[in-house]
Amino acid sequence: MSTPALSALIVKAATALKDKPAWGKTLCVDFGSDGVIYVYDNNQVAAIPDANVSADCTLILNGISTLEDLESKKETPTQEWWAGNLTWRGDRSIAEQFVALIQGAK
Repeated sequence: MSTPALSALIVKAATALKDKPAWGKTLCVDFGSDGVIYVYDNNQVAAIPDANVSADCTLILNGISTLEDLESKKETPTQEWWAGNLTWRGDRSIAEQFVALIQGAK
């Protein structure tokens, strides 16, 4: 499933990773009903059917709006975690790097 917001996020992530050395990590980002994306270790980004995949980190957000709140710094990751809007499995530093990459995308 791909929504306009998810498609825009894929473009934004791909732009942030373009022409950079291979990230070397895999990340699954599950936005619940807003969809799931996968960031491959070679910097490719794509929508996938569900979060039941192997990844160095799986970031689970309560919708794309949670990522937007993190990007705008309206909320901190700790605030989102306490509110139950953000969880992860695996290497948390990868999730943190992803948010930083998205924030840096123009």
